[in-house]
Amino acid sequence: MYVRTFVQQSTRKLLDINYKIGIIMSIMIIDSKTQKRFEVKLIEYITVVNKKFNREFTLPILVFRQLGKRAGCAWYIDNKIELNSDFCHNGHLEDMLNQTLPHEIAHIISYLIYGRCGIGHNHHWRNVMRVLNVVPRRCHAYSLVNVKTRTRGKYNYNCKCKTHVVGSTIHNRILLGTVYTCRTCRTTLYKTTPILEFTSQLHTTLKGRCLPGRFPA
Repeated sequence: MYVRTFVQQSTRKLLDINYKIGIIMSIMIIDSKTQKRFEVKLIEYITVVNKKFNREFTLPILVFRQLGKRAGCAWYIDNKIELNSDFCHNGHLEDMLNQTLPHEIAHIISYLIYGRCGIGHNHHWRNVMRVLNVVPRRCHAYSLVNVKTRTRGKYNYNCKCKTHVVGSTIHNRILLGTVYTCRTCRTTLYKTTPILEFTSQLHTTLKGRCLPGRFPA
């Protein structure tokens, strides 16, 4: 086990676009008929919660893109729902309409009603799912056939007592300056990599990142 002692945060860029009611943003190709079906379902679900809670909730933005193994994702603050376009093309369109879409809507509604207490798959979220007349399931069991998933790299790092296997995310953070220490011996994790290879990895990690003033050109 290891613990992160310093993190160099990078600013996440968010889309700053105003959407009118009922507009769907498709990053991946979704045909107009499918878009219309999701739009109609979205309006139906929001109408149900409006009547139940006697409020006028704004329609969330729908974004279609590849999400790996995830079927969907809800962004509370942005009032945005991301749906995995791959599952709309591999035989799970009806599941996406009748299970995943209300699942993510319930996350946003639960947050808007109960605040931070409504985050997650707790009883508040389950109550909203029942209002939508949908069985509250935390995870999906959809087929991953024709679904693009990411294979994570594995890297070996050493301390004074053992070898740690870390993923590409932690590996890239270390290249950018984050320090991890072993929970057992309390020493810093290090990688026994030749300096030329390490420099090449660092250049690859920084390539394409906008970090002005932090690293020399």
